[in-house]
Amino acid sequence: MKTFASALLSLALFAALWTLPVAPARAQAWQPYQPSERFFSVLLPKTPEAKSAPVPANEAVTEYDYLADMGATAYQVTVLVFGPGSTVPTPTDDYWTRVIQGYAQGSGSVLSTQRPVTFAGQQGVEALTDDNANNLHHRIDAILVGNRLYLVVAAGPNAFPTSEDALRFFGSFRVLQ
Repeated sequence: MKTFASALLSLALFAALWTLPVAPARAQAWQPYQPSERFFSVLLPKTPEAKSAPVPANEAVTEYDYLADMGATAYQVTVLVFGPGSTVPTPTDDYWTRVIQGYAQGSGSVLSTQRPVTFAGQQGVEALTDDNANNLHHRIDAILVGNRLYLVVAAGPNAFPTSEDALRFFGSFRVLQ
């Protein structure tokens, strides 16, 4: 009898909690982010995970990655710094095509569109890539400033790369020299 009463009490408590109104989720508080290396500043919905390593094919180039993974969506800034002993590429159409193809291959996505743009006051390229198998769609803006290649990426489902949050992210990006 005691077990039956406990079960009824648990069921009643569960039912009472289940019917409580759920408060709306608080809007994400976007924060300015500037890495210690002072390469750039940007608004992000959370502090990104930061890591760096030499590029295996050319150890004179260092890759810095800053990733804010939000679950279904992600914001990433990658900076390749061409150090002493490396050659800074010339930003030709062929160069940009190779950069975007490399991104698409590494992300498991396929190039949808690519076009020249002015981004953060610099000439570069913008591309959209799609990974339909995982419902991930990427917007990549790439610029070359001095000895640094910047890849600024927002990825998520369906139209996320052109969503209000993605546009806030891209619109806030600034190169620091």
